[in-house]
Amino acid sequence: MESCKLQFDVTVGSSTGALLALLAAAGRPDLARKEYTTVNTRDILTRHPLYLVPFRPGAASMKPLHKRLLRLAPDLLTGMGQTGRKAILCVWNYRSGKSRFVTCDQKSTPEHLANYALASCAVPGLIDPVKIDGEVYGDGGVRESAPIKPAMEEKCSRVIVVVHSKGYEAEGPGPRRLWDSAARAIAGMQSEILAGDLAECQMKNQEALSQMYSPYLYVDLKIAKIRDYHGLTAMKFEPGPMREMYMDGCADGEYLCRNL
Repeated sequence: MESCKLQFDVTVGSSTGALLALLAAAGRPDLARKEYTTVNTRDILTRHPLYLVPFRPGAASMKPLHKRLLRLAPDLLTGMGQTGRKAILCVWNYRSGKSRFVTCDQKSTPEHLANYALASCAVPGLIDPVKIDGEVYGDGGVRESAPIKPAMEEKCSRVIVVVHSKGYEAEGPGPRRLWDSAARAIAGMQSEILAGDLAECQMKNQEALSQMYSPYLYVDLKIAKIRDYHGLTAMKFEPGPMREMYMDGCADGEYLCRNL
């Protein structure tokens, strides 16, 4: 987006998309490249001993990632102050079962940014949930793989929705691993929610065009599809595959930005 001089005011993301939303809002592609191409598993998470897994809410803790986010937070907040942008992160509330959208901008504290960014990446069953102000949160991608409602509520005139070209595809007739089961269940919920959000946006667009005094603004909605990448396995991050995924993502992003 930076190299294509794409103008935008708000970024929205869930799961690793929440991290990318922060980096994009801060206008820091240099940090994105560094953080996504040099990390390994121990920089992201710590696996719990197998004998403890049945007694914990997740198989691993992301305390290393939390420390990394706290270290990066001042640079991200400064960047958002310079760009005037804000990032909206999606998290999932364990108690209510509903999504929550949290804004991060130049006025946010490093702890606010790091805590909610971490929560948005905490895959239920695999990663320990994150407790913030008495509430327990997990991966926002549980319900919102491509959250567009916050952008609509911000009254954005143009919304670009980035989705995978094929979505999650299970291997064989049924799931073979814990990750397969979780991914298949989450993908099913995500697709229905996204379809409902897109339908709602189209309905509001029709009303905005047909009524002179409609409460809705017309939204120029674009669906941008990127390639799927399956080079990483669950809870295992290696520099080689991470660099390949990052470069593929940059190539897809530049192509999409130039063809919007």
